[in-house]
Amino acid sequence: MKNVWKYICSWWGVAYLWGRIYYSHVLRMFEFQYLGTVLPIVKSLEEVELRLSQITWTQDRKLAPFIWLRRLWWDCISFPQTVWARKRDDCDGFAVLACALLAQLGLKGYLLSVLLSPRSKSHAVCYFTYSGRIYIYNNSRLVRFELGSTLVDVVDELAIGADKIVAWSLEDPDTGEILRLHRGRQGAVPEILKRRIKT
Repeated sequence: MKNVWKYICSWWGVAYLWGRIYYSHVLRMFEFQYLGTVLPIVKSLEEVELRLSQITWTQDRKLAPFIWLRRLWWDCISFPQTVWARKRDDCDGFAVLACALLAQLGLKGYLLSVLLSPRSKSHAVCYFTYSGRIYIYNNSRLVRFELGSTLVDVVDELAIGADKIVAWSLEDPDTGEILRLHRGRQGAVPEILKRRIKT
């Protein structure tokens, strides 16, 4: 029975991460007023870290534009302009803003989301490579991994302190494309779930 429950939870995690892209796409209709916000100019990884430090971590539901939306407003991936304009968001807000700022340096950042048990331990970071080495922005903190580290090593690092890895994904925040999606640590999912949505 325990194995059956673990199996159900892992597939629920996959569905959650996959559906969040579409869910966020709908909720972003309330954020169009922020798209005119000019992002700060950065010239180094340290300057990206400095800009991210100006953001305050805040639960998504507290950022809902209306009180009646708070029960629905969970884990929405906002526009980076929204994050910068409000100066508040949760971990995925830090990540998408970091990805947008890295683009100024000619670097491509990705949204790495790890769904953990208990769910309160779940986290999202900005993942990128530079000079052959893996880096992440863990909220506002720049973390450099050892040479030879892999994406799964990063997932393991983010899972420290949790009971288990339910599912994880690597997404392109510019296109909404899911590049990697796994049940548990490395379990496979159908390719049909790796869909693309224009954002």
